[in-house]
Amino acid sequence: MNILTLRRYILLMASFRKIVAEYWTLQDKLLRTGRFELSSSGLVPTIDSYDELNDDMKESFHGWQKARERIAKDCIEAEVIAFSMGVPIVYSTHPAHAVGGPMIDQPLFQALLLDTGHVKITQHTIMDAINKTIGRCEHEQRKAIRRIINPFYWLFFFLKITLRLPFILLKSAGFKIETIESHLAVKIVKTVLGLLIILLLIYLGVEGEIITRLFTGLLH
Repeated sequence: MNILTLRRYILLMASFRKIVAEYWTLQDKLLRTGRFELSSSGLVPTIDSYDELNDDMKESFHGWQKARERIAKDCIEAEVIAFSMGVPIVYSTHPAHAVGGPMIDQPLFQALLLDTGHVKITQHTIMDAINKTIGRCEHEQRKAIRRIINPFYWLFFFLKITLRLPFILLKSAGFKIETIESHLAVKIVKTVLGLLIILLLIYLGVEGEIITRLFTGLLH
């Protein structure tokens, strides 16, 4: 995965984390007023009319609704990013033994909008998943940066392209490259080309350990 994609993922997840935190802050504030209660689908007013709310409550409720709207737009992409980074985003809940019933798999970020599990998913569980995703993206970004500044990565890349160039040209001409590469004769040609490149590296004075590392992955 390239650096620009990872950077975009980090920014999106950081923005998602910020709006989720704001959503919870406003929700807690409104619950403390005693004019709202929390259901599986969010805040529900306990009053007969919206006009019974003071200006501060109205402003907070409007902010909560805007944050919820933003979460609804971003939660699916956030889950896709988390999944691509290998972060578990499905929380399985089991019913009480005395009650019985099926296990329910609940997507973590969608639970912000509608929590249908047997047990309510905690804020800590959701925030942990967001932070793990950001951490994984940052880790992959550091690895990608190290690859870019590593000259041996580019040397290996160049050698691999050199070996595959004839087959890339054949593919562009309409040949089925997978079938061609599976033939024994072609594998022999690739091996010979690889050995010639290795001999060239030895002639140029490249260290044996580096050549071994390159040769290990070059023909795959």
